[in-house]
Amino acid sequence: MASIWMVREDGSTPPGEPWRTMSIEHCCEKLGLEKSDFFCDLDHPPGPSGPADDIVARVRGPRRVVVEIGIIDQDISSWRPGFYMLKLSPDEVISRCSVEF
Repeated sequence: MASIWMVREDGSTPPGEPWRTMSIEHCCEKLGLEKSDFFCDLDHPPGPSGPADDIVARVRGPRRVVVEIGIIDQDISSWRPGFYMLKLSPDEVISRCSVEF
């Protein structure tokens, strides 16, 4: 299963578990995940895209959506373990995940 994280501008995620988990195949179907969306290895999670001390960034909410594919997932698929940056906004991802195929 791939983990889907909603990421704020400061690079942080809401505390706790990922926003959602789903199969890699489902991520491809619903969210348009592609291998070319690879962003970075598991050892180097995505960092800030804006100033780290920007308090307003925390209030604004998530600005990016990142899919994490772990080593276990890689063992059963041809995907490279790491973080993949979706081209969709958080609102688009939420909308697509609320509609069943």
